[in-house]
Amino acid sequence: MSISEEDRVALTGLVEKIIKELNQYLEDRELTEFDIIGVESTTNRSPVLYIQTSLGLESWCVKHVYNYCYAELIRDFLTNPKRRFSRLSNLNYKRIISLLNPTLLINPDVTSLWNKRREMTSQQFHDWFSEMHFTKLVLTRKPKCNEAYSYRRWILSNILAKDDVLSEEFLNDVIAEELRVCNKAADKCMNNYHSWDHRAFLIDLSWRYRFSFDSTMLYFKEYKFIRHWTSTHVSDYSCFHYRQICVRILFLIEERWPVFEKMIDVNLRDNFQKILSDHMTSDDPVATPSKISKKTMDDDDLTALVLGYPAGNCKCYATWKATLRKLELLFYELISNEDLLKYYPNHQTIWYQRRFVVNNILNAMYNYLSVENKYNGTIKQLPLSPLDIERKNNCTKCADADLTEHHNNVKKQKEDWFWNCPLYKVLIRHELALIKDRRKEDSKYAEAHENYLKFFEGLFLNFNP
Repeated sequence: MSISEEDRVALTGLVEKIIKELNQYLEDRELTEFDIIGVESTTNRSPVLYIQTSLGLESWCVKHVYNYCYAELIRDFLTNPKRRFSRLSNLNYKRIISLLNPTLLINPDVTSLWNKRREMTSQQFHDWFSEMHFTKLVLTRKPKCNEAYSYRRWILSNILAKDDVLSEEFLNDVIAEELRVCNKAADKCMNNYHSWDHRAFLIDLSWRYRFSFDSTMLYFKEYKFIRHWTSTHVSDYSCFHYRQICVRILFLIEERWPVFEKMIDVNLRDNFQKILSDHMTSDDPVATPSKISKKTMDDDDLTALVLGYPAGNCKCYATWKATLRKLELLFYELISNEDLLKYYPNHQTIWYQRRFVVNNILNAMYNYLSVENKYNGTIKQLPLSPLDIERKNNCTKCADADLTEHHNNVKKQKEDWFWNCPLYKVLIRHELALIKDRRKEDSKYAEAHENYLKFFEGLFLNFNP
């Protein structure tokens, strides 16, 4: 239905008034959220609502405002050759930004409009921090908007490229603010992959700048946070994927482990030794429950007892400590996952998380022993690199007697040692016991997990628990 020229002029005037009013309120840095308010009828008052720190727009005018702004942007600034390639003036900038703001607040999924903002921001027509505030408002209404997260990442990358701003306090403030944005978005919308993906970007960013601030404490806090979050969002695989990222980053941390254990209120070594002793048998020729449960056992002794001795390394270079820390964390993850399965046996997300944990335990064992699983029941010893050979025979730290003892212990391990090492037996017994318990409750995923272990990981082929 066409409208008269008089009505068109009146509508244009009304839309211009709404645009002006919206942009005036957007200058307020205290704004915390924006939304569209469902109002069907018009009244003789402004449809722009501003209450305390919240901004709203009545729904009856949304179509008119969006169509008007979008049409002018496309017609005059995005497809018009003369204006598209001409240098932006201050006058053009004010008009463009006044149109972009309401358009993106209403529909933030238009990539070309965000690219226009990038162009203007790159030319320093407005500051980075006002843009961060604007995208934060966009995410309060559309917490799954990938374009807004992408724009925030672009801004952060540009800000951090300037070396003069990289103080410890600045980095802490930036990351804390981004985490608050992610928390709010994840709270508002379940299964918010883009929010968790942005959070993963922050982990990667903090690792790149780990020497400029205390990134280790950030990783500890994030693991504690995601451990609690996943326990209350058991069907959200996005947050479980983020938990996997947190676990992997903790593999790289070698310092302040007691601080981490105190923070999560868990003694990882005791937890690991308890699992080992619970699934060991007294007739095991290598490790018995009494040997495993000794509290005074050193890292290298405990690792050698459950995994054996790594080929191609001298005694002092073997990755005893790093491997043991990784296994302690992974077996804690295994028990945490089992606790969730007791209450939610038919949530597929938790079973997928368990596959991740088992896979990483096996990879830690393969890497430590320098072997490869051929997935046909055979384990192949990987060839030593020139560096391994040099280190194996010419260590300046190990005494000759220590080197001889280490290499003799390696030689005692047969080719099929992996299938018979105590840790492998513990893992298999633990997984079989879990599968058996879940089958009693008719969990439809118990058999799928067993098939995964058999056919994907290549287990249960050379060992009868």
